[in-house]
Amino acid sequence: METVDREVRIEIDIVECIFTINGLSIQRVDVLENIEKLEKQLFRQKRRLSRKEQNSNNSKETLEKIQKIENKLDNVYNDYMNKCISVVIKSNPTCVVIVENNQKFLQKYYEFVIRMKVRCKMHGIEFKVLNTYT
Repeated sequence: METVDREVRIEIDIVECIFTINGLSIQRVDVLENIEKLEKQLFRQKRRLSRKEQNSNNSKETLEKIQKIENKLDNVYNDYMNKCISVVIKSNPTCVVIVENNQKFLQKYYEFVIRMKVRCKMHGIEFKVLNTYT
């Protein structure tokens, strides 16, 4: 029985919710719309907070709303990352290669790489990060 070397090459754009596997691009429009809506709400609430008097009950309530929106936004990003990782792991590759793009400054990108590394280690899959711009 011969083994087939199945390498999965991944490019991900966390901000635009575009996930590319071996040239096949998947964009989650529903996630992108939800993120845009939450970011708009967050911007409004932060603007309202800046107009409030500090340490008043109104400012505390607005701050709670901001924290709630930020938690929702984090949950959307985490859900998207977990779904992308599960798609890759379910395809049963022998090697996963993540192509680094210009998103080195994003914390979410690093979270994705770390989560993918852990899941690959759990399933015995080789993991590589390819740096394209050095």
